Amino acid sequence: MIIISFIPPYYPKKELNNNKLIKNLERTIKYGELNFNVSIKKSKYFMGICDLSYTGSIDGEKLNSIYNNIPFGEKYYNFPIEDLKKLDIPGIIFGPYGKDLHKNTERINIPYSFEVLPKLYEYLIYDIFTD
Repeated sequence: MIIISFIPPYYPKKELNNNKLIKNLERTIKYGELNFNVSIKKSKYFMGICDLSYTGSIDGEKLNSIYNNIPFGEKYYNFPIEDLKKLDIPGIIFGPYGKDLHKNTERINIPYSFEVLPKLYEYLIYDIFTD
């Protein structure tokens, strides 16, 4: 017997379609390069688990087909599809540089995380609200 299904939790894909926020991020990356000599990569997708997955617009039909294939979905996994369809909050993941996430060898780059990154956050937030 072969059983094919999905196990929760399901994290919907999230894409940033907000050109203004993308420009703010690009300016912040350039600011980091010029002022702190850091190279920041911009990726379209974050391949980890992230709560931002629940803040974007969701295609209910596609989501229903996935949700219907989760064993005991209605009984054990409450996924608020209708509530999530109402949201469309742009977001980015912009954080410390580290290695070995969720392992006993997990670590972050201390100088970048505590000296450079706060200044980049400050620049990004200021840029968002003054643009």
